[in-house]
Formats: sequence, C-alpha cells, structure tokens
Amino acid sequence: MLGLAIFGACVRLMGKDNMAKNKERRVFFRVYDDVNLSYEKVAEQRPADAYLDSDNSSQPAALATDLQAIYDVDIGPAGLAFNCNEALQAGDNLRVKMLPLANRPVIATGATVVYCNSNGVGEEQYPYRVGVKFVDMADADRAGLLDYVDRRRAQQKRVKWVALAAAIAVIAAPDVVFDLLTGLLGFLFERFLDFIHIAFEFIHIAFEFIESALDHLVEHLFHTTVQQTQVIVFYTLVFLFLAGLYFLGRKLLAFCREFCGQCRKKQLSYWSRKKTNLRRYWRRQQLLEKIKLIVIVVAFISCYLLFAM
Repeated sequence: MLGLAIFGACVRLMGKDNMAKNKERRVFFRVYDDVNLSYEKVAEQRPADAYLDSDNSSQPAALATDLQAIYDVDIGPAGLAFNCNEALQAGDNLRVKMLPLANRPVIATGATVVYCNSNGVGEEQYPYRVGVKFVDMADADRAGLLDYVDRRRAQQKRVKWVALAAAIAVIAAPDVVFDLLTGLLGFLFERFLDFIHIAFEFIHIAFEFIESALDHLVEHLFHTTVQQTQVIVFYTLVFLFLAGLYFLGRKLLAFCREFCGQCRKKQLSYWSRKKTNLRRYWRRQQLLEKIKLIVIVVAFISCYLLFAM
C-alpha cells in the first residue's frame, strides 16, 4: 500500500510538472501571419498604459497613419519577428503598434530587440529580420494574443491535416483521385458554361432595352428618320461598348497585376520561410538523426516505387 501511495504521488507530481511545462510552452507558441505593424525607437521603456490615449483607454496615442503592412511576421504572446529596412541593435527599446490582432483595434506595447539578422541577397525592400520581446504588455492584450495564437494554430493544424490526408490519398490511389478530380472539373466547367449562357441572355436583354430606349430618345430629340436613327444608335452603342471595354480592361489588368504580385510575394515569403526553418532544423540535428531521416526518406520512396507503381 505504501508503495502504491508513493507511486501515485509521483504520478501526480509528474502530471503537475507536465501541465506546468505545457502551460509554459503555450506562452511561446508562435504563428506566421500578415500584420499591420509600426515601430519607433524610444529612449526607455514605459508602462503599457503610457502608450494609450488618456481620452480613450482602448486606443493608442498617436494612432495611425504610419501603420504599414509587414509580411512574414512571426508572432506570439512573448514577442514577434518581422522584416524591416533598418538595422537595429540588440537591446534597443521600441514602441510597437499592431493592427489588427486579438479582440482590440490596436495593440501598443513596449519591446526590446533580441536580434537583428540579414535576410540575405535579393531582399532589397526588407533586408533585415528583427526579433523582439514584449515588455510590460497589458494583461488583457497578452491574453488576447494568446487566444489569437491558439486559434491560428488550430486553423493551421486543420489545414496541415487536410493536406496530409490529400497527399496520402494521392499516393495510395492516384487513379481514383484523378477520376474524382476529372469529374469535379467537368462538373464545374458545365456550371461555368451555364453561368456564361445566363450572363449572355441577360446582356442580350439589356442591349435590346438600351437600343429601344435610344431609338425613342433620338427620334424624339432630333426628329430623324428610321434609317438615320438606326445609324446614330449603332455608332453610339459601338462607342459605348469600346469605351466600357477599354476602362474594364484597364481595371482588370491593374487588378490582375496587383493580385499576381501579392500572390508571388506571399509564395516567395512562404517558401523562403519554409526553407529557412528546414535549414535550421537540419543544422540542429545530430549526425545519427540526420542518417535516420535520410534512411526513412529513401525507404519510403523505395517502397512506393516497388509496391505502389
């Protein structure tokens, strides 16, 4: 009985230690996200309330106009890392403003620079990667950040599980997946053709209505014959069509350029981040662990080529 009691006490103690470690690790969970962020150097750190306007405790002083979109931000309740165009020094004191995060319009807090590394060649816009830790952050802001990080981590886990399931399905049954994708694309293409047909029907009805209205308007204003009215209406419609096509083409081209630029920037940022994380993970591994990883990858590829193909 005494042995069982001692064993139970040890189990409870280990459980408390694990809970404490999990809670401590939870504080340092971080996620990647796009955040509107600005910072400025300060001589010394002040309490979190000093960054808030006395007239409105939920808004930071001097809000806004300098918040800029910073991509590839690694953020957590304890600190964040972001790209910047200024070489900061470890130990520099900063005032950081973030929008939007958690449940508040703006979070303003003090921060201290931990490191400032070069992003490498090809990063002219943001050549430096800066890591900071938050100082004297308000409890409500820290709790909101912790909840935000937990929700983002849960979303990312769901996406990763879905991607993993899709990859396993493609590897296990590529022919079935191909047939499903072909059927889905065929269904979507048919629905797209139906939509195009309905759109052209609507355009045809609108064209007939506009043409009839212009015919009556021209005849009423200029007292023209039927042939003259048709000629005037025809060239008017051609002009309106070409002008609308020109402006629509310009807007569409500008939208496509901006959209493609944003997608390209995010893709480059994503793959650069993944490559950096993979390189860091590989460097932290011992020689034996590296050999194990190589053997596992080679064995998996060999089994797939032998049995699945």
